[in-house]
Amino acid sequence: MPKLTQTQKQKNILRTAFAILFIVSFALVMFERVKIRGQNINAQEDNGLVRAIKGSAISRTLGVQEYKETIRRSLLIINQYEIRLSKGLPISLAVANGVYQELTNINVPEPYQQMHLSLVLIAQEITKQSQADLDLVRNKRVKLYESYPWLSIVAQQ
Repeated sequence: MPKLTQTQKQKNILRTAFAILFIVSFALVMFERVKIRGQNINAQEDNGLVRAIKGSAISRTLGVQEYKETIRRSLLIINQYEIRLSKGLPISLAVANGVYQELTNINVPEPYQQMHLSLVLIAQEITKQSQADLDLVRNKRVKLYESYPWLSIVAQQ
């Protein structure tokens, strides 16, 4: 067996070290890929489970924009009808009842429940048409706008 020179020994050690380093790196990359795939699969599985378990908590989060859009539409009509009633002009009872029904049937996110009660009372008062207590409507609306400043911005859009 021929004797290896010092440089040949160093080359063999470097090749071996490189091969080991390559194998370890490859194994780590593969391990991370498997881990990421597992997380993606778990996330997809959890998605359905989380919705089933948390139920209203998730729909609340997803429904806030929808809720705000419904409130915006309702406020526009309520404000228009309040102005018309204060001028003695007629309003559409069907539309007023529709706003009231929509407000009573919508799912209300938890942080807006107190505000929503006031909106429902205002809408209910508007449905009384000429018998509506406009001072009550104005006072409730002013209090709402003070408590929830974003409502006044939404109502003007």
